[in-house]
Amino acid sequence: MTIRRQRLARLQFAVAASAVAENGATATISVTRTGGSTGAVSIDYASSNGSATAGSDYTATSGTLNWAAGDTTPQTFTVAITDDATDEPDETVNLTLSNPTGGASSGAPNTAVLTITDNDPPPAAGSLQFAVAASAVAENGATATISVTRTGGSTGAVSIDYASSNGSATAGSDYTATSGTLNWAAGDTTPQTFTVAITDDATDEPDETVNLTLSNPIGGASSGAPNTAVLTIIDDDAAPGNKTFSGPTAPGSGIETIVFTGGGDPCGFSAGTMLAATPLPLPAGGYVFPHGVFVSNITNCTVGATLNFTITYPQALPAASVFWKFGRTLADPSMHWYLFPAVIVGNNATFSITDGGLGDDDLLMNGSIIDPSGPAFLQAGDPSAAVAIPAIDAVGRWLLLAMMLTFAGFALRRRD
Repeated sequence: MTIRRQRLARLQFAVAASAVAENGATATISVTRTGGSTGAVSIDYASSNGSATAGSDYTATSGTLNWAAGDTTPQTFTVAITDDATDEPDETVNLTLSNPTGGASSGAPNTAVLTITDNDPPPAAGSLQFAVAASAVAENGATATISVTRTGGSTGAVSIDYASSNGSATAGSDYTATSGTLNWAAGDTTPQTFTVAITDDATDEPDETVNLTLSNPIGGASSGAPNTAVLTIIDDDAAPGNKTFSGPTAPGSGIETIVFTGGGDPCGFSAGTMLAATPLPLPAGGYVFPHGVFVSNITNCTVGATLNFTITYPQALPAASVFWKFGRTLADPSMHWYLFPAVIVGNNATFSITDGGLGDDDLLMNGSIIDPSGPAFLQAGDPSAAVAIPAIDAVGRWLLLAMMLTFAGFALRRRD
């Protein structure tokens, strides 16, 4: 006689750990029957709180799973999940199997953990960035104010570091280097600012740049865009004027060069400066002007400035040469010749003229100097030799006078 032993069924969870998204509505839990299928069997199931809380994170559930005789199909139950709007850690629900009947036993695993995966974004601390990527300040503007904004959230206290570095501008001579930290309290989205001190110099130069950077955001904030910026320092100094004039003399004696110093950077020769023939009549006494005269129109000078001139002539001048000017003086406002103090050595003449003083034909302290002048010497021998030197006749003299008066009018308008 053969006795056949019945195989007893074991009932257990299909897996010991499973997960469901918070917005997944339900989680389906599977329980399997293994080891035998004789007779009808059942087992109870139930949920309990892990880190999740029934009623707010999920709906508590319990019940009984049943298998008919010969049935080994897995049985399932569901756990309803609550989808909230709160950012929180992933949470767990404990599941248990108990009280097997029909001769079945509780297999392994008979406990399981269901993890509810949070689907809510964390509260935003915000991003921190420059308000603009490029800004500008005048060189004489003293300081530039730089703004940094907080956008996209205001949760918690946050901060970010800022710093300047050289672009084409140089710290110490063009601006003062700066660095520090900007802070926002929880809930605060007001833009924060820092300043860059600008150095105002007297040098004409191209506009220059300072690089600005943001780094090291704290408190959950992120570094937004732009997190680099460029500050342009706009030069406020006038371009240097042309203080050198050179050209052929009116009589054709060669190239004459005039150089002056003083008067400030923008002070220089303007339109109307020329090398001209000598105005008639010549000074009494038979003077010869071998190189004609130089008519200067100098503008944009510091009012009242003194200019120092050096004129280099094509050839050396005779030892007895003197320097004449043709124009007006305080003592005689008519156009006339008068001797002007100058040092003549070889082919160079040096002298100084103060704006509005002797030698400035408009007689005004207005930053402009009008100056017809030239060296002359007494002609030895035949006085008729002086006639061969080109000179301006009466008509030309009046034209020269009209031109000089026009320059003076321009100067008056500039002063007004």
